[in-house]
Amino acid sequence: MKKVLILLCLFSFIFVVACREETKNTNAIANSTPTPKPAELASGNDAQVKQKIEENWKKVGCSGATVEVKDGVATARGTIPKGKMMDCVRAAQEAGPGKFLNELTEAK
Repeated sequence: MKKVLILLCLFSFIFVVACREETKNTNAIANSTPTPKPAELASGNDAQVKQKIEENWKKVGCSGATVEVKDGVATARGTIPKGKMMDCVRAAQEAGPGKFLNELTEAK
């Protein structure tokens, strides 16, 4: 009986150590993945993203809005027609900027 308990403890110890090693390896892989920069996230260059946002806005009626795109970050400013906020934001995000900053306001 004593031998069985010793073996059980030994196997439990080996199992715990093996699990800890697996966790360390998983974290090492996850931490070694580089974090993409906003410019890397943008689909195309800034001028193309700006043009695509403006085209999308025309389709959904977002008049009064302007957009500036720098390093993949699109910043929208201006006053848009009442009730168009969701359409304008969605249309801009569909253009694929790395990041979208919404500074739009709705007309009253």
